[in-house]
Amino acid sequence: MNRRQWRPAKFLTAAFCVAWYVSKTLVEQRPWANQSDFSWYYMAAQQVVRGKSPFGVGGYLYPPLLAFLLTPLALLPYAAAQWIWHIVSSGSLTVAGYLIWRYLEGGWSTFLIVAVVWAFGGAAEDSLGLGQVGCLLTLLITVAYTKPGWLRSWSIGSGMAIKAIPGVIADGQKWTKVWEVSGNNADGILADKDGNLLIAQNHNSAVVKLDYKTNQPTTVYKDTHTGGALSMNKKGELFIVERGLHSNVTKLAPKREVLADKLPNGDPLDCLRGVINDLTADSKGGAYFTMGGVFYASPKGIVTRYGDGLQTNGVILSADEKTLYVTNGAFGGPAGTIAAFDVQADGSLTNQREFVRLPSGGGDGLTIDNDNRLYVTAGPNLHVVSPDGKLLGSIPAPYGLISAAFAGKDKKTMYAVVSLSDPTRLQHAFVYAIPMVAQGYKGRAK
Repeated sequence: MNRRQWRPAKFLTAAFCVAWYVSKTLVEQRPWANQSDFSWYYMAAQQVVRGKSPFGVGGYLYPPLLAFLLTPLALLPYAAAQWIWHIVSSGSLTVAGYLIWRYLEGGWSTFLIVAVVWAFGGAAEDSLGLGQVGCLLTLLITVAYTKPGWLRSWSIGSGMAIKAIPGVIADGQKWTKVWEVSGNNADGILADKDGNLLIAQNHNSAVVKLDYKTNQPTTVYKDTHTGGALSMNKKGELFIVERGLHSNVTKLAPKREVLADKLPNGDPLDCLRGVINDLTADSKGGAYFTMGGVFYASPKGIVTRYGDGLQTNGVILSADEKTLYVTNGAFGGPAGTIAAFDVQADGSLTNQREFVRLPSGGGDGLTIDNDNRLYVTAGPNLHVVSPDGKLLGSIPAPYGLISAAFAGKDKKTMYAVVSLSDPTRLQHAFVYAIPMVAQGYKGRAK
């Protein structure tokens, strides 16, 4: 949401909360006519001030703590006390509505949820006797159901400080949303030579550059045939996997050309079924890609499959290009592993082995840092693995992460992609960033 959209949505959300409370409390309960529930609260508080039980008031059926907390108001004239009560109550409900709107990213769909459910809560208060607290709970439950990730976002992204991992990230860092776009339009990210972020856009069939200083996007490549992941080798050659019909691996720069779109028998890559997911380009001019298994497209475009028993997604070469890492395990499923291969001089792969077992999820995107540590996105976590295959720790994230890369000034910021659907099932892509102690590998883009 841009700034022009954000302000009216914020205003309308707060205004609706105020209007609803005014109509419910000040009109229907008519405080000036002494017919609101506050009269029972006030009289019970007066009982407490006199040293008597609040339940001496026949209509008081509430916890005694409420009467005790309201004793300061019992010292005031009834009219003044009641107006203070309604101002505080309406203010609290308004703040609650605003905070819900804020933690749900403040979109128009969120405003509609707040409006519709709060309106339902008003009717439920009369017909079902839910009361204001019940109405608020109804709102929270409905929002949690329609957008289940928001509670995790609030507790992890906003409320839970990240613990330090020595040499990787400092204590207390937090993720910050830096960009948002509608559709499946952020994946396979990497840094360009200036530290800006290159983002593959599936639905738009484009590649955009996100300026790390301004967080403003610029389209740099078009007509990428639902391109979904990027890789740049040490020579600066940029590759993309194109996921539309007639899937292929294409070189975008310096000269645009298809690297591989067929199997050795002449069948198109589509015959492998599934989606061509991720890739990592080597300095020879070839590229490894995943499509159910792991494949190598040689500089001449010859495709060879490697590995056994793999359910692959993310793939990355080590800094020295002697080891290839690939995720193994269904994305979003039970804990998976990272498989490793030895890379031979001709690009072929040998010695398949389990490199590390992940504590959560099947794993998705991979990247490395300047000390050859491996970073794995797996659900709402970014796992950090040492060069010898030991899990060093995990960086919790607001939502499930699908791709990650170092970028920004000196490659000291980790960027990650989130993909979510709103209540209307419209997909949205988000880019989050977090400061790091570790520095991304400077020998290539990712």
